[in-house]
Amino acid sequence: MQDITENLIKNYTVYHKIFYVFMVLLTVLSRVMKFTDNTPVCVTFATVVFVFALLDSVFYHMGVFKNMKFLTTFRLIEITTYSIFVSFVPYEGVLLVGMFMILFLLALEFIILGSHYDKGTILVRKMMLLIPMFINLCLSLQFRRETFWFCYVLVLAIFVVTLLFVTELLEYSNDAHEAYYTQLVLERNDIQDKNAKLEEYQEKVKNVNERVNYQKIELARVVNDLEQANREIESQTEIMRYMASSFDINKNINVIVDAIMDVKNPKLCAVYMDGAVNSDNRGICIIKTDYASMERRLRKDFEKIYSDFAESRKTTELLVGDELKELRFIGETNIKSLVKLAMINDNKQYGMMLIASNEENFFDKGISYYETCLVEYNVSVKSTKLYLQTQDMARKDGLTQIYNRVYFGQLFAAAAEEATKKQQPLSVALFDIDKFKNINDTYGHLAGDKVIKMVASIDDKFARAHGGFACRYGGEEFLLVLPGYDETQALPILEEMHKEIQTTIVQYDDKEIPVNVCIGLSAYPTICRDTNILVNRADKSMYYGKKHGRGRLVVDNPAVDDMQS
Repeated sequence: MQDITENLIKNYTVYHKIFYVFMVLLTVLSRVMKFTDNTPVCVTFATVVFVFALLDSVFYHMGVFKNMKFLTTFRLIEITTYSIFVSFVPYEGVLLVGMFMILFLLALEFIILGSHYDKGTILVRKMMLLIPMFINLCLSLQFRRETFWFCYVLVLAIFVVTLLFVTELLEYSNDAHEAYYTQLVLERNDIQDKNAKLEEYQEKVKNVNERVNYQKIELARVVNDLEQANREIESQTEIMRYMASSFDINKNINVIVDAIMDVKNPKLCAVYMDGAVNSDNRGICIIKTDYASMERRLRKDFEKIYSDFAESRKTTELLVGDELKELRFIGETNIKSLVKLAMINDNKQYGMMLIASNEENFFDKGISYYETCLVEYNVSVKSTKLYLQTQDMARKDGLTQIYNRVYFGQLFAAAAEEATKKQQPLSVALFDIDKFKNINDTYGHLAGDKVIKMVASIDDKFARAHGGFACRYGGEEFLLVLPGYDETQALPILEEMHKEIQTTIVQYDDKEIPVNVCIGLSAYPTICRDTNILVNRADKSMYYGKKHGRGRLVVDNPAVDDMQS
């Protein structure tokens, strides 16, 4: 037997108190209302009820009722005691009915309480109840009149049958309840199993979804990388195609910078190149950024940054985070990463590229795209140099390195067309070395070549200084074309050039060779209104000077025509 709970004991103790009060009241009322005249029986019964009530309360507070064996024994004694008193109560008394009711309830409690509806336990307790029932029957048959035996036995039999019926009914109800409860437990367990399987399935689905999402993210990243790689390849292809068709290194580097800004979207792409790469020896500075203040500071510092980087002899340098503090031009911008790339041709650095971003991991995937772009540019620089060299061979005189007569025709046609279209002045001077045949005959052809080169270099010097172009027109004939100059503006320039040629002594084999020239000048539109005969007018003017004493500078005038006639 298991100990019963405190709460159950408390509830049954309360019920017993009600029973005890009811029994005492019933006993007193039975005597007061003269349902019975047996005062000793009433007093004794009331006293016994009081004693059991007192013991019930004491045992409850002592906690001994938690022991099922003790409680069962106590109830059996109580039932037996009441059964003995029932034997002495008259049949016509109300007290007898009340006592049978109390006995019925106590017997029912005795059978059921603490049995947990165990059939073996219930059967044993039913057998135990035979003891008080047998004592009651024996005493009743002994002390009651024989005429009432049959009725009493019948009443007692009804009492027992009713008790058994109610007990069986409670057992049946309990069995039904337990069956229903077992069914509910099985259903609950089944539901829990299904829920567990569902949770397991949901967890699997969740894991699968997570893996799918991760794969989607990875796939999206791979797709983005492939798209980026395709954009880079397409960009490099376009760069290669453009470089193959262009020999303008300034435009070429601008195309590369624009491609980097479009494909990689950095916050800064800048290029600095010294004059070594340019035919006119001018440096190149290109800066593309949204930060105007950073652009201004970089333009001021770029040459110094390039000089320091070139001295370090590094080909690449990556700066991230706090390493950028050393760069003054960064300022308060949100630049978090920057790479420096050297531009090298024939093992000589001629420039650098700066690329910066506001993302610290911007260069984590490498810098191969930028390096490939610079390789393409280096190829274009070499191609351009080779092209220009080839072009110079076709356009320039081999001895003097100024333009030859063939290319002069193209240059002059363009200058004449622009002057005609814009109605701007155009001056042409043609000059010839005086007595050049005597120089060759006296000093030799090598000395003559040296004289020609001296005159050509001075011609080219003044052409560059005043935005014109120089040309070797024939053996010892030279041209100087000055777009935008009329004869009054061109005359002092030619006088200065003439004077420099006259004062320049050519040294050859410890010999000094004096040189002089005769210059003819014509100008459009003030003197000659047709550009097609402008060179011819200058030639006539030069010839006029040769006929009138050599070493002269003659401006085109009507006298030139008079001499020809």
